[in-house]
Amino acid sequence: MITRRDFSKSALATGAALLASDGALRAANPAADPTGSARAEPTAKPSVSAVRGLVHTPPTPFTADNQVDGATLQKLVDFMVRHGADVLAHPMHIGEALTLSADERHLVAKLTVEAVNGRVPVIIHTSATGTDEVVALSRQAQSVGAQGVISTTPYYWHPPAIGVMEHFVKVGSSIDIALMAYHNEGAGPLPVSILPEIIRRCPNFIGLKEASHQADYLAEACRLTHALRPEFGVFIGSDFPLFSMPMGGAGNFSPIGFIAPRLVRSLMDACSSGDYKKAIPLQYRASQLYSILKEFYAYSSSMAAMEIMGRPCGNPRLPIPTLDHAAMKRLEMRLNESGVLEGEPYGWT
Repeated sequence: MITRRDFSKSALATGAALLASDGALRAANPAADPTGSARAEPTAKPSVSAVRGLVHTPPTPFTADNQVDGATLQKLVDFMVRHGADVLAHPMHIGEALTLSADERHLVAKLTVEAVNGRVPVIIHTSATGTDEVVALSRQAQSVGAQGVISTTPYYWHPPAIGVMEHFVKVGSSIDIALMAYHNEGAGPLPVSILPEIIRRCPNFIGLKEASHQADYLAEACRLTHALRPEFGVFIGSDFPLFSMPMGGAGNFSPIGFIAPRLVRSLMDACSSGDYKKAIPLQYRASQLYSILKEFYAYSSSMAAMEIMGRPCGNPRLPIPTLDHAAMKRLEMRLNESGVLEGEPYGWT
């Protein structure tokens, strides 16, 4: 296993792919069935030293009796890998991490790693209210074979900069896999000024998700981190890579990729190649899809859109409301009229 002290400080490859060795991943998973079937006891795999590209963030499917639907989750993860994910991150907020128990989060992490089966690296979301809980979730993620974890500032507390810095240092120091930070002002502040010190103290600190959509924060994050660790990946926390990649961003976390995988893949490819003329209409299309989903509350409408696209994942958990029949019909009409999903795959093919 690559330990925190062994992390390379040089970029390993170019393009919009995760910068990790396929051979190392296969060597770490010799017993895996090439069809994607589960192993009994997966072990931790080598971490990654840098990330780039399109990070898919699936929802968590639930059964009719409100239990995690493991079979559908693994089908969904496989679908997303086959449709262009460079990385899988789960369970992010679109995956209802906050409505899952600790045991369910551990189960979801294990099922995700098993379904990916070494094809792309897996980043497990381990945000929680306390640092010790984040450490426990992060160690569990390592134990099931994830290549990294991602965490916000602990929810609710809004600690001062010293507390935020020590939080990330403790989490990073507790694991031998990669660590990413997640900036979301709603969860709590993550001052951009402390990123260099976390880099200095945590060799496995490889990236940042910037989900507050602040251009000044994004620019400063790129400037400060790239000066110390050129391969450090700064990601925008939604499908707007056209706004982040020209200033040095590494890619984006996609909360609509499970609905429109071809759109987000095409957008990422255009941005990665610097073909911004091609990227502009694709970015407009992604923005339009976001706008439609927000009309119905995105967490609710995302699950509804999956049913409309022939990939039902059940209903969200409360307090996220389920769209009623009339709202479903309005959503379907809006999607059809807009044409934003034309050419997208229907069902699980």
